[in-house]
Amino acid sequence: MKKIIYNFKELDFTIITIILFAVISVPILILTYIPNYSIYEKSGVNSIKAVKVFANGKKFSLDIPKTIKSNKPFQFFIDISKYKDLKNQSLATGFSYSNVKIYADNTLIYEIKKTDSCLVNSGAYRSVLFDIPNNIKDPYIKVCVEPLLNSKTETLIKNIVIGRKSDILMKKLQHDSLSIIISFLLIANFIIALIVNFKIRNFLKSEHYSIFHLSILGFIASIYFLAQLWTTNYFFGNIHVFIYFAEYMSLLLILIPTCLFVKYKVDVKFAIFFDIIVFILLLTTLIQFILTILKISEFKEMIIISHFVMSITIIFILIFIFFTDSKKYPSKRSLFIPMVAMIISTIIPLIYYFIYKILVIKNLTLIISVSLILLEAKELYAKYMFYKKEQISKDIYKNLAITDCLTGLFNRQAHEDFIKNIEEAKVAGWILSIDLNNLKYINDKFGHSKGDQLILNFAKILKELEADNNNINSFRIGGDEFFIFIKENKDFNVEQLVNKLKDIYSQSNDFEDYFVPSFSAGFNYYDPEGSSRIIDIYNLADKLMYNDKAKYKKLFRHELKEAKVD
Repeated sequence: MKKIIYNFKELDFTIITIILFAVISVPILILTYIPNYSIYEKSGVNSIKAVKVFANGKKFSLDIPKTIKSNKPFQFFIDISKYKDLKNQSLATGFSYSNVKIYADNTLIYEIKKTDSCLVNSGAYRSVLFDIPNNIKDPYIKVCVEPLLNSKTETLIKNIVIGRKSDILMKKLQHDSLSIIISFLLIANFIIALIVNFKIRNFLKSEHYSIFHLSILGFIASIYFLAQLWTTNYFFGNIHVFIYFAEYMSLLLILIPTCLFVKYKVDVKFAIFFDIIVFILLLTTLIQFILTILKISEFKEMIIISHFVMSITIIFILIFIFFTDSKKYPSKRSLFIPMVAMIISTIIPLIYYFIYKILVIKNLTLIISVSLILLEAKELYAKYMFYKKEQISKDIYKNLAITDCLTGLFNRQAHEDFIKNIEEAKVAGWILSIDLNNLKYINDKFGHSKGDQLILNFAKILKELEADNNNINSFRIGGDEFFIFIKENKDFNVEQLVNKLKDIYSQSNDFEDYFVPSFSAGFNYYDPEGSSRIIDIYNLADKLMYNDKAKYKKLFRHELKEAKVD
């Protein structure tokens, strides 16, 4: 029974990780691969199911979203005849890599046009949301599309919705909420990893590389997801070209931290191949960036090359994982979920493309990222527990090093560190040097256990004193020697406190009625703004303590003689 419980504790985090992966991945797949899925039903926002298209000299009806095989200008018509009242109604959609003119009653009501100053030939992606005139007589809104990429033979007609502008924005945000939430979680994860990096010294040793690479992966993935969203492109439409670069460059770069992560989990003989793959990915990104800037080609036109490079990379990663001996490299087992995600991301887009003629990768990249981030959470948890145990051990040893084993007070080492800190911080206060009286006499006459009891009694009094006043720190610096620092001003009545301690300690005797426990004390005030160093003030307090002890010894000898006569 104990063995079963132990194994469950070993596996519980892995089981939770797999469940989370399934719970997150299934909705993502549903959202990706059900083409007629819409969140707009019963929301006051109407989704257009189909449009009439005039392209390549042909007229036909087309269910949307769907691609049109044409790199020449074409038109499509949105049926608005069922909307009797268009007052306060708006239309939302999106257009990629095209000049667009939208007409109602042969009047231009909206236009997207690439300017000559635009950094890219394609014009990038634009989210569209505009008010529909409420006096339209024509039952159709005409949309004229001029594709800007000659090498691209397919143009996607995206979802079209009609409704109140506020309702559309709310529904668009709702539709994009999953990606937004995950993106910000990934960004937060990256920030946490950076903080951990600065908090823990030598974080970037080889055993910690994997966590840091996963956090970078999460950050790049979040940029990619956000750049894909309708809401991002709408609210940040003024920088749509920057978003275009962020989208395609992050797509190419996303596998680099993945490679670096897996590199430290598999056989070291594959390390050189990972370095080569990373170099190829960086080179591909740089070349595509330069070609796009120079307007020789476009990221979108080179997307097939990007997908090919990414697919080959994933295949090589799977091969390296497969041919790694799990006995020599047990960390390979932690790659099970990412392996499944990579296989899914390679096979399903091909099947989906052949069925619907739409190339998708966003949500599958999301699945890979989620699986790796869950894995990172597991590794971070393991690393956290390791550091927690290590820190606890360090704290235990540190406390042992600065704690007096008999009394539990701070010891001489702690006292020396304290003196240095007080002087560096320039903290003013009273320094007390205390020495218990007659400890040798008690040890010789009654045994060391009785002497230890006197020390413990005094230490207990000091602990109670510290509990009542946070400005008091006490140390046992020798057998019967104690040091007290009181963080108070010069007006503090320290003599009254010493007399109070003497009265309490004198009542702690539990043997020999004629013997009264006592101590000798000397004290002086330390002013960091004064000319004397703290060690000089301490030595003066120590000297005053010895003067007090000399007076006591004379009195004690006299009392001892009288006790013997009696």
